Amino acid sequence: MRAALHAGAVEELWATEQWLGEFTPDVVVTDQVLRAAAETEHPQGVLALCRQPVADVQGIWARPGQIVVLDRLSDPGNMGTIIRTAAAVGAAGVVLLPGCVDPFNGKVVRSTAGTIFHVPIVTETNIDELAATSGRRFIATTAGEGVSPFALPSDPHIAWLIGSEAHGLSPEVAALAETRVSIPMTAGVESLNAAVAAAICLYAVFAETDTPGMS
Repeated sequence: MRAALHAGAVEELWATEQWLGEFTPDVVVTDQVLRAAAETEHPQGVLALCRQPVADVQGIWARPGQIVVLDRLSDPGNMGTIIRTAAAVGAAGVVLLPGCVDPFNGKVVRSTAGTIFHVPIVTETNIDELAATSGRRFIATTAGEGVSPFALPSDPHIAWLIGSEAHGLSPEVAALAETRVSIPMTAGVESLNAAVAAAICLYAVFAETDTPGMS
């Protein structure tokens, strides 16, 4: 909630009386009303109507930092974790291709821990629009053959291609990549959770760049 308020995204704020010392709500409601309006079974006592951030591919491409492109990612927890990780490394944004879960799904929003209001997210794009962009190096994650992300030269202009949990990248999206990476794992382990794989790749590059806040 504080992240939404800080970002100026809140259009209307509801709260129960116990929160009046911390928030100035537009509407004071009872616990019963809040429970009826909220998605969760045990809401915390504050509810907000927020504007959804709007971003476009060209705008994200022009920003500094890595980009995450998601292909048919369907799990809300994975989506939220990737957005949260993208915020942590100062990513330029997250781009969603068709077939992804709605990033403004309640479960996704909660799992971002407020960072969804600080990471530009594109929800309406397609592979043709993506292929027409320039100035970024597309790198695909794969469970097969590929170089280790830790072996890549330092380059903050990477656009990571991350596929679905069950099927990975579609052939059309994978074809955009000039390089494929495969995260080293012990024998017998076939793949990693999509959010974990994305985090490893993002941090492999983040740790090698001269990034403010790094010690």
